[in-house]
Amino acid sequence: MMLSSLNYYSEDRIGLRLALLAAPRIEAGTNFHDEVAKIKTICNPYIGCPKSIHNLRGFLENNPVVQPMETSVLDIIVDTTAQGRLLFQTLIAVILDAHSNNRTWNGGFGSDDIRVIKPWESKAMFIMVLKEPVEFDVRARPLQAMANDLRKVGEILISHYKIGGRLPAHFEEFEELLRRMERESVGDKCDMEHLSYHPAIMPSSARRNFLNKLKRTLEPRGSLTDHSVMVQKPTVYDPDDWTNIVKKSEARCTILLDVYWHNNLNQDPAFEYESNAGGLVKFMRNTLEHGRDICGLEQYLAKTFSRFLPSIMLDLLRSKAMGEPGAKEAWKAYKDSKSDE
Repeated sequence: MMLSSLNYYSEDRIGLRLALLAAPRIEAGTNFHDEVAKIKTICNPYIGCPKSIHNLRGFLENNPVVQPMETSVLDIIVDTTAQGRLLFQTLIAVILDAHSNNRTWNGGFGSDDIRVIKPWESKAMFIMVLKEPVEFDVRARPLQAMANDLRKVGEILISHYKIGGRLPAHFEEFEELLRRMERESVGDKCDMEHLSYHPAIMPSSARRNFLNKLKRTLEPRGSLTDHSVMVQKPTVYDPDDWTNIVKKSEARCTILLDVYWHNNLNQDPAFEYESNAGGLVKFMRNTLEHGRDICGLEQYLAKTFSRFLPSIMLDLLRSKAMGEPGAKEAWKAYKDSKSDE
């Protein structure tokens, strides 16, 4: 049995070491009443008597993971709730913690094996997987088996984040990432850090603050002004460049055109938006700076340029640019904001 947690208030993964306790194994077929009694016994020395213990179905019935949200930019959008983000973050942490301690399920667990536990003393969440993972030799890491574990996370959870067939911002990319998880990604530290803090499972405010801080690295003499990641064409859907998407944006979202033309009609070329990734970072940040419905605008930008933020984050991590002055602070602040409401 594996038990793991992400603390709601701290960046530290308090309680993750519980994942390796030699706790009594809960056998398949144990009735829920007896199961709860055993779980309380396991948890009590470490987090006290839990406030609640749910199987996954019970947790989802009592804790909506997504919610419809009306904005002035988009009629109705689907947004994650704080509990929805924490559920995904915590289950991924369970899997990665098991991998870091040379254990894997090879995808051999299901929704019926998951228990969600909440303590009284904090807003933390703990997850138990009621199947024992298999220990492996660190010299022969079974990367495909580890990839299968992460694929299984997507298979179990993604469908619960849909309303009317629609997913929250960045979830299409997140679903694709989990579905196509390969051994090369599992073995890459940057890829796993990116997965743990994917924009899909982070609050809108965290994504917004990241863009704001990242934009500062693109000022004259900024640490990323001429970095290869920022001067490349961004990953978007338009065959040409992101500026065409803005020019073709819906009339109801005039702020995009207002912000774009305000800069590009300026007489000073230094203020023009370039069609590269850096130009898009500046544009998105300025749009959020000057708009009124900030949350609605952030969601609109996340939908319009849905591939951009996940891809630029991964590129910055892989190129080590996330360690540069300014970018390092932006990334840390972003990660620290994972539990923001």
